[in-house]
Parts: sequence; C-alpha cells; structure tokens
Amino acid sequence: MEGALENEGGDYFDGVSFHAYDYYLNALGYYGNDNWRSSWRSTGPSLIAKGKFIRDILREYGYTDKFLMNSEGAILCGSSGGEDFCKTGEFQQTKANYVTQIYAAAKAEGLLANVWYSIRGWRGSGLVQNNDNLFPAYTALQFAVG
Repeated sequence: MEGALENEGGDYFDGVSFHAYDYYLNALGYYGNDNWRSSWRSTGPSLIAKGKFIRDILREYGYTDKFLMNSEGAILCGSSGGEDFCKTGEFQQTKANYVTQIYAAAKAEGLLANVWYSIRGWRGSGLVQNNDNLFPAYTALQFAVG
C-alpha cells in the first residue's frame, strides 16, 4: 500500500480491505495475535491494531477519507482445527464471544464492513458443523449483526 501511495496512487482507490485473524490460546476467552500485539486482556481483536496501522499510513500520505473494511476475519484454533483442544466447549464459547467482540470493534472503529471468514470455516473457525448443526458462534453472529 505504501508503494502505491508513494507513487501517487491514493487517488485511484476508495478504500482499503484487510484481513484480521486472532488465535485461540487454549483457555476460555483467551486469544491473541503476536504479530499485532493484540490479545483478549489488552487491546481486543487484532482488527483494531490493523485498522489503526492502515489509517496511520493513509494519514501520513494525506488520505484520511478512505474507508476501511475487514473482508476476512475469525479466530483460528490449532494448526488444522482438528486438535482436541479445538473441539472443546471452551473453544466454542471463546469463538462465540470473539464473534461479538470483533463485530463490536468493527463498528466502534468505523469500518465499512466486517466479514466472518466462512460459514464452514478454516482451522476451527466455522459457524456450522459438517452435519449443519450450528455452533454457538452462529447465534452470536446473528445477535452481533442484528
């Protein structure tokens, strides 16, 4: 993005889309993303840190009128999502809590949109099970966007 802005490309786009993921830390309510120094106990979802980082770059080049949207976000579990700790009620409750937190953060940060990665998910982030039964996070999403 900085390369485009350095070469006067800022006049040729309306907004910036980004992805923001956090990682389950194997305990109820615990998540974080070391790359963005975000966590449940300090900053909240990484979406906040990423959004601020992008806005700071845009501001540096004089583009304060661009919209931001998180076009892909979720909480990930393990390396595949198939690990035993990803199949626990604690993870499912953490995911449901995270859904409401990431959508509230997106609204508070003034994002144009916030999109959960996928209904079926990746690395445990799904909202529905393979048999189409709903995870608690599905209900949380209905509440968060309703």
